[in-house]
Amino acid sequence: MPNTQFPMADLFHVGVVVEDIHEAIAAYSATGATFTEVRDITLEVVLDGVRRTEHMFAAYTKQGPPYLELIQELEGNIWGSDALDLNHLGYWAEDVDATAKTLEQAGFTLRMMPPASPPRIAYLSGPGSIWVELCGPGVRTMLAEWLTTSYAGPDSLPVRPPALPTRS
Repeated sequence: MPNTQFPMADLFHVGVVVEDIHEAIAAYSATGATFTEVRDITLEVVLDGVRRTEHMFAAYTKQGPPYLELIQELEGNIWGSDALDLNHLGYWAEDVDATAKTLEQAGFTLRMMPPASPPRIAYLSGPGSIWVELCGPGVRTMLAEWLTTSYAGPDSLPVRPPALPTRS
């Protein structure tokens, strides 16, 4: 029986950790994809019960959903190949906490969630090497703004995003 709290139709992106984000953008651009600007993002998270600050550079295709999210690998970071290597499927979730609990009951393991309440995002590990990212309504607003930007080439510096809403 399908889980109506977690419909597959809410898949909105596939996140891929890449060695060089500019080379990956050039390669995927050959498929006809165009990209947003590369953003420089800092997140406060709780990873396996430990609070920490994480950093990432990321860009999305402008075509979608589902969008392709490229994340620069950063050694020593949760997006590094020497760490969690967070290749993932991103889903919208109206209630991130409740949806995470549903997935935990199905056998997923909650690995990372920001300490904010209610949480805006959560990462869960499951069977295989693909993770699940749950994204609340505040992320939808942020992504809508991000998708209005355009990639300016490898010489452009990553852009700091506007602050995320505190409530999802």
